[in-house]
Amino acid sequence: HEFCAMLLLLSLAAFVLQTLVVFAGNSRLFGLLKPGSGWYTNVEMSIRYASLVTPAKWAFAIWGIIYSWEIVAMVYLVLSPTVATPGSLVLWLSANAFQALWAPLFATERLVLSAVALAGIAASLVALGFLLPNTTLLDYLCFAAPVWLHAGWTVAASLVNVNLVAAYSARASAAAQLSLAYASAFAAVLFGLCVIYAGPPLQPLPLVAALAWALAA
Repeated sequence: HEFCAMLLLLSLAAFVLQTLVVFAGNSRLFGLLKPGSGWYTNVEMSIRYASLVTPAKWAFAIWGIIYSWEIVAMVYLVLSPTVATPGSLVLWLSANAFQALWAPLFATERLVLSAVALAGIAASLVALGFLLPNTTLLDYLCFAAPVWLHAGWTVAASLVNVNLVAAYSARASAAAQLSLAYASAFAAVLFGLCVIYAGPPLQPLPLVAALAWALAA
C-alpha cells in the first residue's frame, strides 16, 4: 500500500515537473534566454528544420488537447487510484522522464538524441496503454484515452524526427528522403492497424486518431 501511494505521488510530481520542463524548453526558459542564444522554440525549430513529413503548424494544436486531458487524468488518478496498476505507473514515470529529456534536447538542436527520447516516450505510453485494466467507460475516458492519444502523437512525432535526422544528414539524398517519407507514412498506418488488432478492443482508437491527424497534416 505504501509503495503504491509513493508511486502515485511520484506520478503526479513527474507530470508536473515534465510539464514545466516542456514549457520552459518551448519558451527559452520562460523568456530568460534571448533569441540567438542557441535555444529555440518549437515554432522556430519547425522553421529551421523541415522534412517531407513535417506536419503543418495547425497540427501541433493537439498538444493543448493532450495536456488538458492529461490534467483530467491526473485528477482522476488521485480520486480513483485503482484505475492504474503499479506497473502502469512505472511506465507513466518513464514516459514523463523521456518527455522531460526531449524538451531541452530538441530546443538545443540535438536531433538524434531528441529522436531517441521521443521513441522512449512513445514506447512507454503504448506499453502503458496495453497494461491499463479494461474497466468502466468513465475510467477509459478520464485516464486511458488521453494516454492513447499522447502515445499516437508521439509515435508520429518519432517518425518525423527520424526524417529530420535524415534530411539534415550529408549522406541523405533527395531520393532517400522521399523513400523514407513514404516508408514513414506506411509505418504509421501499419503501426496503427497492429495496435488496433493486438490491443484491447476499441481502446487504442485515440492513438489511431492521432496518427490520422498527423498524416492529414
